[in-house]
Amino acid sequence: MLKEQNRLREVMASSKLRTLLVFFVLFSMTAMPIVSTQYVVNTHYNISEELAESKNEIQLFSQRNIQQIDISPWRISDKWAYDTVFDVAGLIADANLTGASVNSLTGDTDFEVQDIIFLDINGTQTLVYELKIEGDFTSGNNGATFPNDGSTVTGRLDVEYLGHDYVRVSDLATVRNEFEVEVTFAPYNLGFFSQDLGDIQVNNTYWPPREDYDFPLMMGDTWNATYYTETEVTGVSDYFDVSGLDSNGTDTTLYQVTHQGTPTEDGSGITYSGCNDAMKISTWNSAGEPGGFKWYCPNSRSYAWNSFQDQSLGLQIDWKLKSYNPTDSQGVSASSSPGIRQTVVESIPQFDRVRPDTILGTWGNYSSNLGQNPQINTNLQLRWEHEGIIQSLTTASNGSSWTTIDVGHSDDNTTVNDDEGSHGLIIWDPVAKIVGVKTVVLDPLVTAIDLIAKQDGVIVQRNRSGVITNLNPDTITVLPGDSLQFWLITQNRGTQVSPATQMEVSTPDGSSNQTNVPPLPPLGQATITTNWTVPAEQPIGNITLTFEVDPDELVTEDANRSNNLAQISMFVGRAPIVSVTVYDEVYTHANATINASASYDPDGGEVECDFAIDEDKDGIFDVMVFSENCTLEWAWIDDGEQMVWIYAYDMEGDVGLEQVNVTILNQVPWISLSGPESVPADSEITITADDYGDNDSYVEPVSISWPNSMCEEGVTQPTCTFSVFEETNISVLAIATDEDGATTSTTFQIGITNMPPILESVELWIDGVMSDNWTVMEDQVVELRATGNDTSLDLPLLVYDWHTDIDLFPEMSIATSGENSIIETSWNTSGTHRIQVELFDDDGVSGGLYNHTINVTNIRPTIPEIFPPLDVYEDQEFSLLGSAIDSASDTESLVLCWDIDVEENSDGNGTSWDDCDVEGTVLTYSFVIRGVHVITFHATDDDGASGWQNISVTTINKAPTASITSSFEGDSISIEEGGSITFYGNESDDTLFDQANLWMWWDSTCHDGDSDGILVDDIDEEASFATFAFASPGICTITLHVEDDDGESDSTSMTVEVTEKPLSSALLSNIASGKGIIIGLGIVFAALLLVFVITRRKQDYSESITLQQSNQSKAWDLQAPSQGILSHASGAAPMDSYERELNSIDYQSPPPTAQPTYQPAAQPVAQPTYQPAAQPVAQPAVVPAQQPAAQPAVVPAQQPAAQPVVIPTSHVPAFPPPASAPPIPAQGLPPGWSQEQWLIYGEKWLEEQNKIASTPSRAGKDMSELLDDLDF
Repeated sequence: MLKEQNRLREVMASSKLRTLLVFFVLFSMTAMPIVSTQYVVNTHYNISEELAESKNEIQLFSQRNIQQIDISPWRISDKWAYDTVFDVAGLIADANLTGASVNSLTGDTDFEVQDIIFLDINGTQTLVYELKIEGDFTSGNNGATFPNDGSTVTGRLDVEYLGHDYVRVSDLATVRNEFEVEVTFAPYNLGFFSQDLGDIQVNNTYWPPREDYDFPLMMGDTWNATYYTETEVTGVSDYFDVSGLDSNGTDTTLYQVTHQGTPTEDGSGITYSGCNDAMKISTWNSAGEPGGFKWYCPNSRSYAWNSFQDQSLGLQIDWKLKSYNPTDSQGVSASSSPGIRQTVVESIPQFDRVRPDTILGTWGNYSSNLGQNPQINTNLQLRWEHEGIIQSLTTASNGSSWTTIDVGHSDDNTTVNDDEGSHGLIIWDPVAKIVGVKTVVLDPLVTAIDLIAKQDGVIVQRNRSGVITNLNPDTITVLPGDSLQFWLITQNRGTQVSPATQMEVSTPDGSSNQTNVPPLPPLGQATITTNWTVPAEQPIGNITLTFEVDPDELVTEDANRSNNLAQISMFVGRAPIVSVTVYDEVYTHANATINASASYDPDGGEVECDFAIDEDKDGIFDVMVFSENCTLEWAWIDDGEQMVWIYAYDMEGDVGLEQVNVTILNQVPWISLSGPESVPADSEITITADDYGDNDSYVEPVSISWPNSMCEEGVTQPTCTFSVFEETNISVLAIATDEDGATTSTTFQIGITNMPPILESVELWIDGVMSDNWTVMEDQVVELRATGNDTSLDLPLLVYDWHTDIDLFPEMSIATSGENSIIETSWNTSGTHRIQVELFDDDGVSGGLYNHTINVTNIRPTIPEIFPPLDVYEDQEFSLLGSAIDSASDTESLVLCWDIDVEENSDGNGTSWDDCDVEGTVLTYSFVIRGVHVITFHATDDDGASGWQNISVTTINKAPTASITSSFEGDSISIEEGGSITFYGNESDDTLFDQANLWMWWDSTCHDGDSDGILVDDIDEEASFATFAFASPGICTITLHVEDDDGESDSTSMTVEVTEKPLSSALLSNIASGKGIIIGLGIVFAALLLVFVITRRKQDYSESITLQQSNQSKAWDLQAPSQGILSHASGAAPMDSYERELNSIDYQSPPPTAQPTYQPAAQPVAQPTYQPAAQPVAQPAVVPAQQPAAQPAVVPAQQPAAQPVVIPTSHVPAFPPPASAPPIPAQGLPPGWSQEQWLIYGEKWLEEQNKIASTPSRAGKDMSELLDDLDF
């Protein structure tokens, strides 16, 4: 089977077949359809009068034909389905492949509008349809046959197509298409034998976009389209070089609307039944050769039949509509009717034909529910894209909008005679992606009435011996006897109805006749059908047929009479004369010559020839060969009378035909035999015709017969097996016979002797298949087979003596007896081992000693697939389980390792991926850094062979979670003014590695850390905890921000309610007791002092409130800083609560000391040192200045003292409270105390408070203690 596959691959790579395969892969580069136009039918007039046949055999018939078909929009999800047929018979013939044939490829092609998008075309964002096109085509089982070494290979040829076309919405011009083609051949219809002939991707780009249609379409319309095409081809193929298939160049195509009605060609039609008023558009290439046609059907909003033809390739492809399924439609019948769109956007210009540079008014209508519901107050776009005009519209209560545009004067890249350009005016709903389109024609000659004879609209059809052909109206060539039919069109290009008149037709022989032309509406037209046969005696040369509208000038309103007369030029020639000389009677495979070089063209010019060859003698040509000099040399593989048709072509495309027979002689077959020269008696003899054949047997192979032998296979096989029991000499006769009955005979001589046994063969068999290379794997169990021969008596008694490893284990042997021997064995070490077997008969006579070397190769370990874990967080452990498969003898010695970092060469051997960071089958590990980490698991056997697998583990960062704790429970805290609270962020959560590197900072809305007057968005503290003092009543929000090393962050807040502290109850008690004159005097002094303090405090407090309100109003205008800004922010530590208290009371404190005043002394007293002295100074000790100011200095002066009280956060160490810290009082820390002070001196402070609380009377207190009780 493998040999058959290889042989087939060689056949598929043959040069002639390669030419065929290139086409099958790339056929759609030019042939796959590009969906085109849709249209709408306008009102029309018809001609009713039929003219009688004139004496000059001019047949004039009135014909109704003034339909105008305009573009209409598609909708996303519109779908078409086409029956598709690829006729490749001519292509196979041109490929010169003897014996090759391919049935027509058939299948379905499906089109779907997938989207409406914008593409940049010449700097303008332009609406285009995106179409998905896909199809599967096949020749069917046994539908493709290719030659193979004198025989053929038959199978199935399949083509798969998937592509996208991008078509401009305004005029359906093709911008580009891109598609993929896959071609396969399944020999013998067996899918597992399939050969991938090619998998190719093709991109075609057109500039300018290719305008296949010049809307609006009318009978007889003719236009040229010239465009530059650039083709890029990529993909793979074993049979040709894909890289050389790129191309570019300029193409010109001529189009003409030639027929109207139901799509019919040669009696064949389409499945879709709703196309009774379709229009046929015929095409020709720049050389005047037909390129096919398209029948366009208004009901299907696309073409009903698309026929692509390429005469140079001998190819025709047809797409025939079988169903159409429009979206958003009611009453749809997929096989006959499109129904009615439920939602419609309409483009309705005031005029559809205007002069260039005219101001044109237009409506945009939008409705749903079959027009019942106008779409009110909807935003639309008017798009006049070729001029770059885009206008926004809004529908009114009736669903309509109105605007005007300057139409400009741009052409449309098509060459016509009756307009300057035609363009689609688009109304577009960009939300629902629904479009409406209407073509506006720019005509500089628009007048009231202008009757024209449309020379460029003439349609000419030729009937030559029953073959009907549409001729290119620009180059009409005819022969005597041709029947010609002309469709002659007159049109009113004016804006008013033209009066009735006549058309006069004059034939080349001078005859003329007139027929009536009815009144024509604006752009209306009438068609006159004229038949004329070229006379048999018509001389060679140019002739003219003329037709004139209103020849008697009855229509006085006709503004331009210069276009009333048109002429049709024709060239009358003669068919080429074929003159042939045949040089034949040669043997098969020798060249015969068919010389038609004497052929000529009577009307002048060169002659070229095609030779059609019938190789299988069925009367139909199989191969077509082109010859510029009309000479063919051809070698036939079969004898007999061979038929050849010679087609001679002149420069006008006329054809002369001649058929000849070529006589080819037969060659006799050959045969040679092989067999043993002598054999022992009582043994079987096989004589083989191992080399026989015939050079020219095409239908049947050569047969072999053995007339004088009793062959076990029969007497007509290429081998003959028999037995001889006597010692003698014999002669064997064999005869070869070819399909023509010619024979060749030969004989073979054999001697029969009594000989010792013979060891005929020793073979290595693996899994039931004989191996020729004698190479096995470690521990692989194989069979050693030996076969001997002897007389019938000795044969059952033969003895085989085996040594499976003669060099390493010479003493180990295995003996078997019988006609043949089969033993099973294996080798568990790699390297070279030698086997030996010797054959003995029952008398001990040796029949031969056989030695053979066997190569035992090591099996590389293999690693079953290891599935990676799901994404894990940093520091999160995961586990991987690995395993390895190897031969049995190597399994226990396998070394299984995990290389955790494939970039690090930890074992220093120069290779980074084979480290053994962890040994074993299980790996449990975690990564601290996020990212994709590649781990390699590898297994190594005792021969150093390794297998490995990479596993990618994705580690993702876990965002931190901010959490605030304090000595107070709950999310809301209440504290009296002057108190302070320590907040902790230690319970903020993150992964282990990130937890240790979290950046924490605090922001209090009651503190201005950066002294910018704005209380929010400050970095007031950078530590894992923060102590804030609250000097004034109000609501404060404490926010903790945390950010990890990956920049991910979180924040949380806690609200603190700061209440006003009441007057001391102790003071009121002392006043009420009235004890002692000293106490009374103290009270009087204290009262006076209190009045003074309260007066100053109210003044300062009022100013402080004013400043805070100003800052708060500014804070509302700020935006929270981005994470990047916070990550690089810096600021001062929050102001100490006692400092704020001093700022609000007009106290004076002593000059600053070397250390901040809130740091406790070595031996703390009962009260913190922040109590004011007996004689307060003018300024508090918050920020010392050279000259104390009247107001407390929140911001340090220009030249601060050696140690200012406000310490930047970056210098404040973070000390999380130990578990043994004394409990914080319910009202919070003592005013002005920090957390560090509390940790060191808190216990002592509590003891002092307990002593004071246990004292029954306060009479013994001095003035300082009394002032302390006031708790200012």
